[in-house]
Amino acid sequence: MSKHRIETTGFGYTNIIEATQDVEGLTYSPWMTETCETYELILLSVHQALGDKVQDIVRSAANKILESLKSESMKDFNKKKGIKEVIGSISNELFSQLVNLSKITDYMTEDDVDVDPDIK
Repeated sequence: MSKHRIETTGFGYTNIIEATQDVEGLTYSPWMTETCETYELILLSVHQALGDKVQDIVRSAANKILESLKSESMKDFNKKKGIKEVIGSISNELFSQLVNLSKITDYMTEDDVDVDPDIK
């Protein structure tokens, strides 16, 4: 997947995930090798859709898009509408691509994480 990695970003980073790792408030960060590669593709797609934006904006947008796509309570029409609000117009092809890429297996919400009820 090296063709999707960015060369040095000018900030001393060697790939798009490393360049965006310090953004606060995100609900997803890949931890498996396969999902890191998939997440790079998601970030690349969002970056291309947004144009020349700083990496924290790209990562925040990708995070919101993943939240929409992983929502089991939303229909595809509403997911596409939500993505449109984040990145502007979206083609059916890009939407299909993002839907396929969003099938990452290490995505967890707070409800997915086992929490000890004795910890407050």
